[in-house]
Amino acid sequence: MKDAVIVCLVCCGTSFYAGFVCFSVIGHMAQSSELPIASVLKPGPGLTFIVYPEAITKLPVSPLWSIFFFLMLLTFALDSQFGQLETCTSGFVDEFPKYLKRHRTLFTAIVCALQFLLGIPLVTQAGMYMFQILDWYSAAFAATIIGFLECVVLCYIYGVNQLYKDIEMMLGRKPCLWWKLCWCFITPVLMLILLAYSCVTMVPPAYGDYHYPGWAIGFGWTVAMCSVLPMPVVAIYKVCKAKGTLSQRVASLLRPTDLWVPNDGSHSRRCEHKKFNGLTEKTFQFPLGKKADREEHLSYDCALESATDNSKL
Repeated sequence: MKDAVIVCLVCCGTSFYAGFVCFSVIGHMAQSSELPIASVLKPGPGLTFIVYPEAITKLPVSPLWSIFFFLMLLTFALDSQFGQLETCTSGFVDEFPKYLKRHRTLFTAIVCALQFLLGIPLVTQAGMYMFQILDWYSAAFAATIIGFLECVVLCYIYGVNQLYKDIEMMLGRKPCLWWKLCWCFITPVLMLILLAYSCVTMVPPAYGDYHYPGWAIGFGWTVAMCSVLPMPVVAIYKVCKAKGTLSQRVASLLRPTDLWVPNDGSHSRRCEHKKFNGLTEKTFQFPLGKKADREEHLSYDCALESATDNSKL
């Protein structure tokens, strides 16, 4: 928890400091060229790759500052890529451990090669136009929607009090009340406000004097929805495949499973099959495939633990 606070403070402090550095240089360029800042500062990657490098050339020992600047961009890009790549590979490895866990290094290399091939069009002569439309749509909605849903799932479906117990089990103490307020109210509300503001102020993308045609805008929206549409599609699929009435299906899918707990080596919490809508959770959880086998195995573990406890008594 302490490390998370330190990381957030360092990130915010770095952004605050970088704002002074960047905009002081931009203001100097606007004053030197006798142009309004709106003419010097334009949205898009041109600020990083055109405006700021041009400003660096006016500094003393400009080659040294240029090396520092592009080295900073390189380390920043690598750091961002580490997080994204690890999230992608870990998701696949956790979902298919039987096939990928033993070959994690090879799978990571394949993902890196695939991302390299997908990035080649962005370094062609038309790459800046493709980069602009991808940057315009991919980061505007998907990250905000996913972050909002994560807060909803953890706080209102899994339960924020249960999350507190899990953190207490891992850290040995409960977090303060401030985290609960952030997770339950402050962060979701801010994300909704940000999402609404993005929708209201959204305008078609442009790069310089070039305005994208309709098919390019449609492609941008398709890219933006690629990481969002699987969630309702999978939800509909799970509802159709679950057992029971429609209300029972939705209710069972909106409850955490017995396996959704920290791996602390204890089955005590997993053996609680509470009544819900006239059926036990076990009746309609994991109705398909290997997860049904896992539930059956879990039921055996719980029965074995119960028998062991009775024998001790």
